[in-house]
Amino acid sequence: SLSILVLCSLQTFRQSSCGFYLMIMSIFNLIRLALSTVFVILSLSFAIDYSVSIFFFCQVRNFIVTTCNMGSVTCLCMAVIDQYLTTCSRPGWRHWSNITMAYRLTALTTLIWVLNGIPYVIFFDSISPTNRAICAAVNPIFLQYHTYGYFVIYNNILPLITTIFGVMAFRNVRYLT
Repeated sequence: SLSILVLCSLQTFRQSSCGFYLMIMSIFNLIRLALSTVFVILSLSFAIDYSVSIFFFCQVRNFIVTTCNMGSVTCLCMAVIDQYLTTCSRPGWRHWSNITMAYRLTALTTLIWVLNGIPYVIFFDSISPTNRAICAAVNPIFLQYHTYGYFVIYNNILPLITTIFGVMAFRNVRYLT
């Protein structure tokens, strides 16, 4: 929340595409923290099972977590790519780093991750094989996607892209000086 305040208050960050990506990333993280993690902490602290007491809690929580996690990591990835493009010696590549492109890419990726989150509302449900309800995928095909699609993208592909472009931006900065 403080990062949102800093990124919104300073004009340098408001006009920068990289600052915009970081602000949107902070908003995704704040939404996830406020609407998902708080309920998990409360349920663990006070032994209240919200998955049973709140209708659709399991589905909505998974939708929020999935959408916000993917949106956050994607915005970080786009910020690093933006820094690479900004420091690139080729003028044709530098023009891709602008605030208008940042607005469009952020809107597009947010739409993609929201659409990606819709199956989490459909295919996750509270089940109770024992006395305690758990939130789990009820469709085995979707469980395969969640395990091998979501986690591969979230834990491997997007961080790999971020690392590669971060190293390339670092090299660009070293050659500029």
